[in-house]
This record gives sequence, C-alpha cells and structure tokens, in this order.
Amino acid sequence: MKDSGNRRSPRVEAEHFVSFHLFDDQGNVTFEGMALSLDLSREGILIENREEIPVGAKVKIIVAVGDDVVPVMGTVKHTEKVDDRKFHMGIHFEDMTDEKLKKIAEYHPEILQGGTR
Repeated sequence: MKDSGNRRSPRVEAEHFVSFHLFDDQGNVTFEGMALSLDLSREGILIENREEIPVGAKVKIIVAVGDDVVPVMGTVKHTEKVDDRKFHMGIHFEDMTDEKLKKIAEYHPEILQGGTR
C-alpha cells in the first residue's frame, strides 16, 4: 500500500488495463483510449497514458479487474508529463458505489482499509 499522506482513503498499487471516454461540456464523447492504472483508492485512480487528458475533463473509466469490468465516472484532478511518451493523470471518482467497490476489493481487499464511504 502506498503512503496516503493527507488522503482520506489509502492508495493501492494496482496495474489494470483501463479504457476511457473523454466527454465535452455537452456530454458528447470526444476521445476514447486505453491506459494502464498505476494505483487506485476508493476515491480515485492514477492512470498512465501516451495522451494527456486535461485537468477538469470529465471521463468514464472502465477498469478491468479479473473477469469483471468496473465503469466509473470521474474528473481529472492533476496531470504530469513523465517523459516524451507518457503522462500520469489523477482522476477523482464521481459515482463510485458500494457494488463497484466490492468488485475491486475482490482483487484489492486493502482498498477497504481506513477512510469512510
């Protein structure tokens, strides 16, 4: 488990393939892509991708965990250029439910430690 610093819920190292859909202000999909998750918590996920997603963007993240997929809407809170070919983006979940969290916890039970939902 990663150091949670001032976070309300602990981050868990978690490499999963994710697909994402980027939305404009009218709710239309403007871009779709694939990325790799680096860590996640009850409240968000850090992904790595070749394309930068701007801060404030609304995204639908679909995380593949085992045989399940977990779709979650979110907002990009920060982005960092790692090198010429990689960006890291922190995405805050907007609609995480207990059901979705349980699917993730089957593979990462430590996500349920600490914090409140």
